[in-house]
Amino acid sequence: TGTSDVRHGSTAQYHGTAVAGMAVARGGNGIGISGMAPEARAAAQVVFTSGGRLVDTARLAEAFQHETGRIAVQNNSW
Repeated sequence: TGTSDVRHGSTAQYHGTAVAGMAVARGGNGIGISGMAPEARAAAQVVFTSGGRLVDTARLAEAFQHETGRIAVQNNSW
């Protein structure tokens, strides 16, 4: 939705978003905490359908292989 409002525990689909956000959270801005890698950038991969089901294996494989030369670390915490 373009907002940063991720309510911890409101749905299982938000778990990965919350974990990734905590990992790359910027410090020194007066908002929340500083993450483990505040200079890193996050890239989103959608692996759930709008109905909350995991996508098919072909789509999941595409997500894992997406821009592997540019993405050094993947958070597979769904």
